[in-house]
Amino acid sequence: QGGGPGSFAGAGVYAGKTFHPLSGQGPTSGHAAMVASYWYRNDTGAAPAVTDIHAQRAVDFVFDSLLAGAEATVLPGLVQNHSWVGGTGNAGTDVSILRRFDHMIQRDGRIAVAGLRNDTQMAALLGNAYHGIVAGLRSGAHSRGGSNVDGAGRMKPDLVAGADLTSNATAVVSGIATLLMQGALASGASDAARPEVIKAVLLAGASKQRIPGWRRLSSQRPYDEVLGAGEVNALNAWRIHAAGRHISSGSEEVPLQGWDFALTAANGVGRLYFFSVPQGGAGQTCSAALTWHRAIDLEAGTALLPDLTLKLWAADHFVKTGGALAVSDRAVDNVEHAFL
Repeated sequence: QGGGPGSFAGAGVYAGKTFHPLSGQGPTSGHAAMVASYWYRNDTGAAPAVTDIHAQRAVDFVFDSLLAGAEATVLPGLVQNHSWVGGTGNAGTDVSILRRFDHMIQRDGRIAVAGLRNDTQMAALLGNAYHGIVAGLRSGAHSRGGSNVDGAGRMKPDLVAGADLTSNATAVVSGIATLLMQGALASGASDAARPEVIKAVLLAGASKQRIPGWRRLSSQRPYDEVLGAGEVNALNAWRIHAAGRHISSGSEEVPLQGWDFALTAANGVGRLYFFSVPQGGAGQTCSAALTWHRAIDLEAGTALLPDLTLKLWAADHFVKTGGALAVSDRAVDNVEHAFL
């Protein structure tokens, strides 16, 4: 809806919502309305219970909120949707934007979902981000080839959705991420609202049923080359998230669903999570995801990316047996995903 320059109430399919135009007064945007219909609109949105929407023009977000100060401005709202693509034409400036964007996500605990282009070319912004969630189309009609700014070859997208345009797919992922954030806040569970946790839950819950061509080519490829971790699935992600936090242990089991948040050990010792398939039963699907953030020092101009590995083993009485059943180990990415 058009409005401003101050906050204004929504009407019709946006009744009960308050809009806060961070870029001042503006007209109705057909593109924004289309995105809203997938994200938070009362009748069609994935997260209709959203009551406050803070809207900002993309150019203002980049040059006023990200670049204007010593570091990014602290913006309101817990989930950001970036259904736009672009670039400044200057590689150094694009890197600075991406690092400030990642730094903002880490500093403020924001979920940020960005889209790819609707063709095979990769735009600099914001699909090259490390800490955000990058969305594509279930049809595969989006950017190919992975990242090309601030580190080449990282696998993109993270997730796909069944939409006609990447802007709408981005909004679908934002809506489901919003549902998880709402659940985290309602439960009061420690760390449940962290961006790393919600991203990992979405990746682990991604479905492969409607994309039968999905495959990992090797242990060094956590995703499908085009389809990422698979199609975002609200029910799978909700079940994993709602199952709660279960800490690693070398002597106690964890449930078949759940999540954890922990720091890596300085001595390189891994964290173990033991679980049992019921006796006489069979494990039909096993899906696990690991996500982490890089350490960004804006003043020094450095970004350090740790290299973590995800492995699935068979075990007998809390002792690993034989070789690993599945491995995800890619040095340039900040995600790992194992799916059987």
